[in-house]
Amino acid sequence: MTHPSLFGHLVGRFAAQPENLATEALGYVLRRSAGARQALASFLTHAGMSVPPELAYQNQVAGTDQGQPDLVGIDTDGHQRLIGEAKFWAHLTDHQPVTYIERLPRDGGVLLFIAPSQRTAALWGELLHRCREAGLLPDGASGTTLGVHHTPLTEGRHLALVSWRALIDALTRGADALGDSATVGDLEQLTGLCDAMDSTAYIPITSADLTSPLYRRVIDFADLADDIVTALVAQGQADVKNINRQHFKCISGRYFRLRGNGLYIGCDIAKWTTLAPTPIWLTFGQGWPLTHDIRTALAPLQATTPPQAFAPDPNLITLPLRVPTLQTREVVLQSLVDQVLAIADRLPAVAPTPIGGVRTPA
Repeated sequence: MTHPSLFGHLVGRFAAQPENLATEALGYVLRRSAGARQALASFLTHAGMSVPPELAYQNQVAGTDQGQPDLVGIDTDGHQRLIGEAKFWAHLTDHQPVTYIERLPRDGGVLLFIAPSQRTAALWGELLHRCREAGLLPDGASGTTLGVHHTPLTEGRHLALVSWRALIDALTRGADALGDSATVGDLEQLTGLCDAMDSTAYIPITSADLTSPLYRRVIDFADLADDIVTALVAQGQADVKNINRQHFKCISGRYFRLRGNGLYIGCDIAKWTTLAPTPIWLTFGQGWPLTHDIRTALAPLQATTPPQAFAPDPNLITLPLRVPTLQTREVVLQSLVDQVLAIADRLPAVAPTPIGGVRTPA
């Protein structure tokens, strides 16, 4: 799993409206980089839309119509030839797209929406519906060219939708062709923000989400975590005396002692989707103190590539257990038990102690 960029991390922590920061960053790039401006014009031209290569880009341009689009490209005559509107997962406002289309000159202009690739299909359908309801969509068919959804509108105007990734890639190529390494670096940071938004934002539910067999797997993984402890207890490697089962948000598992060391094992969806691609995790420091000896024993695993252990907060160390694929359940269970025993061989041998105050996992 890749880590978010510094820009993406800071925006996720401190920005209430990441779309505004993303379009401010995009406007900054277009203002300072001729290569990026030319690349954007060329990108849209290949999709059948004519945009002057040199426009003056401004952010958050308010108008008498009460609308305030994120990005506007203005030609030398003061006409708004390109209006850009950034979306991650926020809904369309009442002004979008009709009010913004009406700002475009009647002899040609483009309203360009930018959104995560996972959202483009649904968003494009909604944009076309609103244009059709407003009488702005002629009978001409819409199309998709080089990843750009586009359609002609009335009076020479166009509506388009592109993913953040496709747009940033196009601008990067333009800047790179001119040797503009500073702009390439800026666009890498913008990519980091977009990736962070894609990984943390709410994604609208689809009918496939409600019927997918994947969720049966989550139950299977939770059962595996339970059976790992049962197998270790049967082998005399672990005990669960006076320990209650505990479940948390996004985690189903149980506490146990491994050769006297207290820890937690569970199917942990949060770690699965952020730290490493596996559902089963062993966690030290969750309910028991994280001792110096355990930290020392597990430190080498945190230094491997990729890491075999993570410290999501100073009081926890958590280890992914790799789940074999295309194997029977018995083979999978034995592999997981063997991985736990390999970790046990690193741990100090201690006398069993009662479980301490259990706290919510990180």
